[in-house]
Amino acid sequence: MNKVVLIGNLTRDPDVRSTSSGVNVAQLGLAVSRRFANKEGVRETDFFTIIAWRQNADFCGKYLKKGNRIAVEGSIQVRDYTDKSGAKRQAFEIIADNIENLTPRQQGEQQVQNTGGMSDGFTPVDDGSLPF
Repeated sequence: MNKVVLIGNLTRDPDVRSTSSGVNVAQLGLAVSRRFANKEGVRETDFFTIIAWRQNADFCGKYLKKGNRIAVEGSIQVRDYTDKSGAKRQAFEIIADNIENLTPRQQGEQQVQNTGGMSDGFTPVDDGSLPF
C-alpha cells in the first residue's frame, strides 16, 4: 500500500500549467515540521514536492497561496531523470488525491475543501426539524 498524509505550509504559490493535451497540473512546495525536536531542541522541517492533477490543480491555483496550511492525502512516486551534467537522479514526489486548505478564512473569503471532484454525500439538515 502506498499512502501518505501530510500537513504543512506552502513554501511558494502553486505553479499551475497545462500539458500539451490540455490537462492541468499544479506543483506545490510543502514544508512539514517533524513531530519531535532533535538533540539541540530544534524541530527540523522536511520539504516535499506535491503534484496535483485536473480538478486538484484547478483548486490549488484558485484557492491556495504561499504560507497556507494544507492537508494532502496521496501517494509517493519516484521519478528517474538525468540532470544537466548527465548524472542520473531520482525525484520523490507526492501525487495528491485530496487537498484541504486548513488556513482560517479571512473575512469575505470562502473556505473550500477539494476531494478530487468527489462529493462527500452529506446533505445539510435544519437542526429544528430533528426529533431529539
